[in-house]
Amino acid sequence: MTAPTIAIVDDDISIRESLQYLVRDLGYAPLLYPSAESFLQAARRSEVQCLVLDVALPGMSGPALLADLRARGWSVPTIFMTARTQIDLGKKLLRDGATGFLAKPFDDAEFARQINAAFGTDRNPPPPAR
Repeated sequence: MTAPTIAIVDDDISIRESLQYLVRDLGYAPLLYPSAESFLQAARRSEVQCLVLDVALPGMSGPALLADLRARGWSVPTIFMTARTQIDLGKKLLRDGATGFLAKPFDDAEFARQINAAFGTDRNPPPPAR
């Protein structure tokens, strides 16, 4: 049985890499993309079962990517993340169909909770970093 696939779309390589390890620790398979456009061009996009998406991306924004995907009939749980701590933005994204919203910086346990909720599982989050 293969692990469910999570795509992480963020222009910050350090975020992509740290989330890659956390996603693996949670038992999922990560795919990493630096932009919305690179995700749209990806051959493996059809494998994705959850999308973790930065709000502010160069070129097409995260919300614009989600709108584009929904217009194409593509729907998977989507968790947005942003360094902008605007509560209204999070509420709007959730109203527009996002599954979750994370304000950066967020802790591993909150990330794990939102990923597991998107999949309807209760996998244990990894222990806190030391």
